[in-house]
This record gives sequence, structure tokens and C-alpha cells, in this order.
Amino acid sequence: RSTLFPYTTLFRSLELARKYDANMEVCSVAALAHDMGRGFDKDIYEKLINEYGIDNRYGGNLNLGHSKLGAAMAAKIFYIEDEKIINAIAYHTTGRPYMTKEEIIVFLADALEESRSYEGVEELRAILRDEGLERACLAVIDHTLEYLKSIGIQDSEIDKDTLDTRKWLVKGIN
Repeated sequence: RSTLFPYTTLFRSLELARKYDANMEVCSVAALAHDMGRGFDKDIYEKLINEYGIDNRYGGNLNLGHSKLGAAMAAKIFYIEDEKIINAIAYHTTGRPYMTKEEIIVFLADALEESRSYEGVEELRAILRDEGLERACLAVIDHTLEYLKSIGIQDSEIDKDTLDTRKWLVKGIN
């Protein structure tokens, strides 16, 4: 990823917030802070997870836990009290049932930002462009689940928030 990647998520969040008439402040602050729990070595990450009281299921799992850590850090270090911003940071990797429009936007902006080049990303961007936020969110989750299964992750090992988000989206779309 390029050195501009935190800003590409911001730019994509703002673009989507304008298009879908979402709260620009929530989207921009959450996009800027979404990865502040990333970049720590394993020992420091584990210490911070414990220090901030993050659920033990995120210990040892930087890919998922950095979002929860980032939300806790944003609240404590920057005194961000807006629950919409905190939730958009906390759930940008897993999603959650009843996500707000802003949470979906930050989730998608991160997953589909311009520096991403994983297999299928162009198709996912097309779904966002042509079918909207909820269908794109479902497509990203389905893509993630397919990937996890392809590398041997069992259903029982997949984060419950992600599975529950998928069920919520399917119910709402159909």
C-alpha cells in the first residue's frame, strides 16, 4: 500500500458521504482515525489490548483487533465521545448489525480504497458504484468470508460480528 493510504480512505469516505448524503464529519474523523490501532509490534499490541480492556478474542489478531483498539484510543487520546465516530472506527473491519450509513461508508472506504489491489476488488467497486452501499457491504463481507475459507479458516473461527452483519444485510436487502 502506498504512503497515502490513510488519506485514500478519507477521500473515498468523503466521496461516499457526499453521494449518499451522510454526515461528513463522522465519516472524515472516523476515516482519519480508523487505523490508529495498527502498526504496533505484537508485544505492544497485546499490552494495549489489555490496557484498554479490549475483549480477549482480539488478542493476537491485529487484523480484527486494531479497529477495536483504534476506537478505544480515539476516545481516550483525542477525547472523541461521538458514538457514531467510535462505532465507525470500531466496526470498520467486521461490520455489525444495524450499522449506520456512516459506519457502512467507512467500512467500504477502507475495504475498497484505491491502494487496494486484491483479487476481486474491481468487481466490488463496481457493485458499490452500480448497486449502492448495502449491496456492496454484503459483497465485501461475502468476498472476505470466501477468502477466509480458502485459507482454511473454519466458520467457528470467523468473527461473530461479521457473520451477524451478513445475516442483517441479507434480511434487509431481501
